Amino acid sequence: MKYNNILLFSIPSTLKTGHFIDYFINNSSDLYLIMLPLSTQPPLLVLNHYRKNELVGTKNFHVYKGNNKILRNLFFYFYYLYIIFFILPRKTIILATTPQYCFFYCFFDFIKSIKIVYHVGDYYANQKGLMKIYQFLIHTFNKQMPYVVYCSPVIKSLLAGNKKPVDGNRDCWVFGIENKNIKKNVIENLMGYIGVLRSGQGLDIILNALKTNENLTLEVIGDGPSFNYLKNEIEKLNLTNRVKLFGLVKDEKQISDIVGRWQIGLAPYDPGKTNMTYYAEPSKIKFYLEYQLPVIMTRVTYIHKELEKFQAGINIDFNSDSLLKAIDHIQKHYGKFSAGAKRLAKNYEFGPLYDRQFKFMTNIWHF
Repeated sequence: MKYNNILLFSIPSTLKTGHFIDYFINNSSDLYLIMLPLSTQPPLLVLNHYRKNELVGTKNFHVYKGNNKILRNLFFYFYYLYIIFFILPRKTIILATTPQYCFFYCFFDFIKSIKIVYHVGDYYANQKGLMKIYQFLIHTFNKQMPYVVYCSPVIKSLLAGNKKPVDGNRDCWVFGIENKNIKKNVIENLMGYIGVLRSGQGLDIILNALKTNENLTLEVIGDGPSFNYLKNEIEKLNLTNRVKLFGLVKDEKQISDIVGRWQIGLAPYDPGKTNMTYYAEPSKIKFYLEYQLPVIMTRVTYIHKELEKFQAGINIDFNSDSLLKAIDHIQKHYGKFSAGAKRLAKNYEFGPLYDRQFKFMTNIWHF
């Protein structure tokens, strides 16, 4: 095994994103996975324990059952402390994806030799209210902690400063891709969308495009704060017969069956710098590429340039007219764009990529 004891965090909608979980389950002696619920789900935290690829234990934490967001997150942190003090073995590496799980990192190291690697995945340009506090915590732990990595080149450029990367530390950890060999049964004019349903994802642009072109249909996999809004907009625009909402889908075979019939994957993100996606890892795009789907996206994140270079899709302006033109162009040259998506996917095969990115974790106690 490449690693000994690892603790990861995940939420249901990103469990398979980037194949981080798969990689560490297959390459760790003991992998502890904290499953945090979506904001729309009851405040149940689940800890799964894998030993050498096998699930050997599950523990549920559900003391608090209310809806108050502050109390909800406070109890999540209490559960986290319990896991550290009473469950995790000495010399565990924790990959923390939000700053609240970095509190007292020196103390954890002192009492149990637990090292925390802060994986900075969020950045908010709009620093008001609670977001201002959250952004302050990001900057504080970024400066103080010895082990920090970034989910995108944009965040690295904003936070890394003059600190040079060492075998992955203070560098970017981007998501990898599994080259899926699936049976495809592409349906003409069927567009696909997957991801957390929230503002800034361009959902309105997609619906307006469907309203304009009556030949187009859409399938959506995902859940989130905008789910009910999206459902209401579909009804308001009389698109219920042409849009199917699957909600959150966990079964991988079902996902493959759904995505295997999509013609194009859509990601018309709001390209504004106040949208957190501007700074994030393009997990949605990587998902589409796994299924060799041509992609239509706005000019957001580092991958839009690669999409253009490999002719794996089209970059558009943030409006429905540009989206419709891109759909038409890909449909007329579908073979070329499908081949481009397949070529680009090979560049991000997760096994070799993660071996390079996580190299420093194999020697973290020798630094």
